[in-house]
Amino acid sequence: IRDTLAGAGVPMFKNDLSERAAYRSMFTFRQSLEEMDPAAVNGLDKAMENADALVAEIIDSLRGMRKAA
Repeated sequence: IRDTLAGAGVPMFKNDLSERAAYRSMFTFRQSLEEMDPAAVNGLDKAMENADALVAEIIDSLRGMRKAA
């Protein structure tokens, strides 16, 4: 799907949320990534890095749109 959209010229973020146990655990424990215990949730550190990278990219994109307006 991603390749098809990119081939059609649809703008895409470089980062996305990977399928991770930590994201599923947010619903199980009803906690944010920051609230969960790293000892209880597998791959929490990588999930946080992944989410931070996506958020940074979204913020940069929005700032770029704001400057262009």
